[in-house]
Amino acid sequence: MNSNKTTSGLVGTDETAIAPQGDVVVLAYSPLRAKVPVCTASEWESVGPVVREMVLALPFVSERSTRHAMTFATRFCLWAHRQHFPLEATLLLSFQVIEAFTASVGKSASTYRSFLRRLAAANDLGEFGELQIGTPEKYEGTTLLAPYTQQEIASILFFASSLSNEVRRDKIQGLVLLAAGCGFLGRDFYGVSKDHLHHHDQMLFIRTHDRCAMVLPEYEDALLDFASKRSEPCLVDMANLRELPQQCARWTANRVGVPQVRSYRLRNTYVVSLLNARLSLRDVLLSSGISTLDGLNAYLPFLQAPSETCSDEGWSH
Repeated sequence: MNSNKTTSGLVGTDETAIAPQGDVVVLAYSPLRAKVPVCTASEWESVGPVVREMVLALPFVSERSTRHAMTFATRFCLWAHRQHFPLEATLLLSFQVIEAFTASVGKSASTYRSFLRRLAAANDLGEFGELQIGTPEKYEGTTLLAPYTQQEIASILFFASSLSNEVRRDKIQGLVLLAAGCGFLGRDFYGVSKDHLHHHDQMLFIRTHDRCAMVLPEYEDALLDFASKRSEPCLVDMANLRELPQQCARWTANRVGVPQVRSYRLRNTYVVSLLNARLSLRDVLLSSGISTLDGLNAYLPFLQAPSETCSDEGWSH
């Protein structure tokens, strides 16, 4: 018997990332096949993507534990969906939302709380308190991890370029360029290759498993240069890919003049940059993969103030 399996049978602590068979279990799971379905087909269509994204980050222990994880994550996301929370992992897997949910499940609260905290840690959201989110009744107060500044991104990339360890150098550079420059998160990294880079109307884009994401102009040259130097077609090393965010965070921790790399903060940097560029909301949603306009609310506090100002002389009535 696997000694790393938890007593709840939900999620182990094995450091090995979910194996391919774990992916199969996650992708094949459907609560609609239960004797008593916990949701409608429409609800599962809404919550399914974020449930799969969350659970795919967990270490694989067994098919049974993965199915248990899918069941628990589904119940959690259904509750959040019915409370009208945006279905974004960065918002849902925060201390306040987890506590609000566990308060609603009675005697199972400790079991759910333990599972959801492990789920948050696996998704690189283990430091509770970094996600400052309002109560469910006052979602307008939500904020995320602040985006990186361009100077911070430059310092991370410079630090990575100075590393003699080629594997670490490529992993940090790949994560930063794809997450901050293209909005990658979770499954977006799987199988992405040089062939996925392409142009639309002279703008550089990159295909993911579910969308075509615009590459931010300030990252184009660096990403193309990075891709040209890769000896393999894949833009990121597929070995232990699920550990990539945690590895990069560990390698950049406590470095003087270098902010720690956090995958969700890189992703936030991308979304805020899209909004600051004043693209159409349709283009922002398509490139970011955010499913609803409500999902953009949390990024609004980080937007730059418009440079144009109105003066009294500018009004004509």
